Amino acid sequence: MLALFAARPTRTLCRTFTSAHSPRRENIGVLKAYGKPVATIFLWSALTYMSFQAVWNTLYFDEIKLETEAKIDDLQAELKRLEHYTAATAPSSRRFLATEIDANTDAKPEKRVRKDFTQRLNNGPSFSDFASSSAPLTPAEAMEKAQSKAAKARLPRWLKTDIPVGKEVSRIRKTLRELKLHTVCEEARCPNMGECWGGGKHGTATATIMIMGDT
Repeated sequence: MLALFAARPTRTLCRTFTSAHSPRRENIGVLKAYGKPVATIFLWSALTYMSFQAVWNTLYFDEIKLETEAKIDDLQAELKRLEHYTAATAPSSRRFLATEIDANTDAKPEKRVRKDFTQRLNNGPSFSDFASSSAPLTPAEAMEKAQSKAAKARLPRWLKTDIPVGKEVSRIRKTLRELKLHTVCEEARCPNMGECWGGGKHGTATATIMIMGDT
């Protein structure tokens, strides 16, 4: 092929120069001389590139395959390690009791005789006494009966308070009712509320009124 490529251009060029000096003929001669070698070189280059690409793809896919197989092996090894760890740390199905099981646990408990209860029933009043209601009262029952009949004790004089009156007291109370508020003084029934709210001899409020909140 190289000999053909080397010999043919020389002969074609000589023929071209000996012919009439026409540009068209010169171009045709050059194409005839170099067309086949150039096509051959182009075809050889294409085949070489395709062969190289095929070899490269084969090597690349082989490398990917090896990497994938290595990753699969690593995952399988990790899975086996996890299975071994799970089996080692799993709770055992055996039961370890802190105390021994008594063989007599199913036996029925013995009945306990309450002699004190029977004795109390025998020493107490009979049914006839209960029916006639003539049994004597115990000290506790007598005390309770006496307290229930006693009159209600009166408050001592230091706890007795006068009803707070006065213009200032009425004004403050009206304002609180309009605002729907209540005070600690009213709820606790403070004995000094009359003077603090302005019901004393001076007629002026002398204390801070504590507001309980909206009701």
